[in-house]
Amino acid sequence: MSEEKPSQPKLPPTSALDNLSSPEFENWFEYPVRVQPHHTDYAGLVWHGSYIAWMEEARSQLPTTIRVLPLVVGN
Repeated sequence: MSEEKPSQPKLPPTSALDNLSSPEFENWFEYPVRVQPHHTDYAGLVWHGSYIAWMEEARSQLPTTIRVLPLVVGN
């Protein structure tokens, strides 16, 4: 006799990021980050403090990405 496994409940599809051409995402900035093993614990979860460092990297990279020239002060 084989027992039937209960099926997993199906979640409704989400459309939060399906339509990236909407006006809300017109100026979307993406900064991909590769998670290294030293950013994770033994369960493979990323330590929450790493996100702050990655957000700072993205913040400092944004002007370069959108080609904003640095302000030159002095001569």
